[in-house]
Amino acid sequence: MSQLLVPSLKISRCEIIQRKRELPLAGEIIAKIGAKVSPESVIARAVLPGELLIVRVAEKMMISPAEAARGARVKVGDLVEVGQLLSEVSGLFSIFKSRFRSPYAGTIEFISDETGHFGIRLAERFIDLKAYIGGEVVAIEESRAVTIRSQAAFLQGIFGVGGEKVGVLSLLDISPSEIIDEGVARAAAKKNVVLVGGAGVTQDALKVCGEKGVAGIVTGGVIDQVLKGFLGYDLGLALTGEEKVPFTLIITEGFGKLPMNHRIVELCREHDGKEVSINGTTQVRAGAVRPEMIISNVVAQVNDQNTDLELKTGARIRLIREPFFGKFAFVSELPAEPQKISTGAMVRVLKARLDSGEEVLVPRANVELV
Repeated sequence: MSQLLVPSLKISRCEIIQRKRELPLAGEIIAKIGAKVSPESVIARAVLPGELLIVRVAEKMMISPAEAARGARVKVGDLVEVGQLLSEVSGLFSIFKSRFRSPYAGTIEFISDETGHFGIRLAERFIDLKAYIGGEVVAIEESRAVTIRSQAAFLQGIFGVGGEKVGVLSLLDISPSEIIDEGVARAAAKKNVVLVGGAGVTQDALKVCGEKGVAGIVTGGVIDQVLKGFLGYDLGLALTGEEKVPFTLIITEGFGKLPMNHRIVELCREHDGKEVSINGTTQVRAGAVRPEMIISNVVAQVNDQNTDLELKTGARIRLIREPFFGKFAFVSELPAEPQKISTGAMVRVLKARLDSGEEVLVPRANVELV
């Protein structure tokens, strides 16, 4: 029963997974039930209306709203380009003319003689929804969503930045305790590869990987200052995945220099050179979301997962709540009865010896087996 009380990051050689892919607004479903799709297959499409921009023509020309409207050289429904004449008004004795040209390309949606404002609607934008994983289309929600099922190898990380990417898995030829430095990156980085391995990555290596066009890096740990340099700002831990970064970065063990779990290394060695899907989206509060790596369409026995993890004295764990978020420890004691914690709640707890040697008492719900 102890295994049921404590979660662990999933590392599975083969299981059935499903992903529901949803459009942000109603659109056209392209995929058909039973169709086989690859991660890059476009399965649905939607049209996003262009933004309506207000151009204050009368104010810019320093004339009355009625004059700006009367001087319009375009009409509602016209397509305009950047620099095209919108309004022209004759000055004193009709000798001088005042002109205003469009700062945007789009369609004239309105011209107001009350405000002197011209409305320009930018071009509509097409949104292509890709499958993200390879597999079979098993369900369709009309105009909205497609569900894909795949027999896949699957692993989770503890933290990530950057969204969905697809690339070719490339297991680095380094020790799990070695850092991915600039030299390692220059030797291994290629366009659209997902580099896996090591205990962390340097700022220079991240820069090289960005220049080379890698799809992602999956490594054991990251130093907070390196992460800040990668992002360009300090990142809160509530929700990630929308960062404007050149590739997705997934951390499997925690913050600092932390060797990658040997089970992840072995799984990636088995699938080295195969196409993988990764997503760095992380939510560490209620409704936790983990970053992930998926190798679709594997041939192995389903539910072939690692089941040798058990919460017991001496078990290796990671703490997943502040003030010890991301720290590793060994279980030193498992009190049988619930105990009162700082919040006043009575919960089941354990004593853990941190790698620093410090012993702490934490709720069992705040740890995961590794």
